[in-house]
Amino acid sequence: MSAHISHRAMRALEAAIRHGSLAGAAGELRVTPTALSHAIKTLEGQLGLTLLIRSPRGVSATAEGQHLAERLSGAFAEIDLCRLPSQHPAILSRLRGSSYDGSAEAPKAALSPRVEAILTS
Repeated sequence: MSAHISHRAMRALEAAIRHGSLAGAAGELRVTPTALSHAIKTLEGQLGLTLLIRSPRGVSATAEGQHLAERLSGAFAEIDLCRLPSQHPAILSRLRGSSYDGSAEAPKAALSPRVEAILTS
């Protein structure tokens, strides 16, 4: 196994499994489906495992891929939360277009669906 596993490749795998398609994951990550596929194939090669089953109708996870994606999803949610300012309600309010008179600045990009779910639960 390679000493360096790409963070982008792990994000690509998690998103592809969550979306069930390379196109959906590529749209979320703002890359081409081809680039996403190459990143996942590289990750599979580095790990020596098949993580995705590819078909004309989309992708599905192997048992190993599903296990890894579940672990990655939780880890990425934690990382995303650490990158946000401490005033989560202010951020959500601004991203949804409602008024908020607090001092926190809204981030440039919208929150990912899984981070918003964590913040609102």
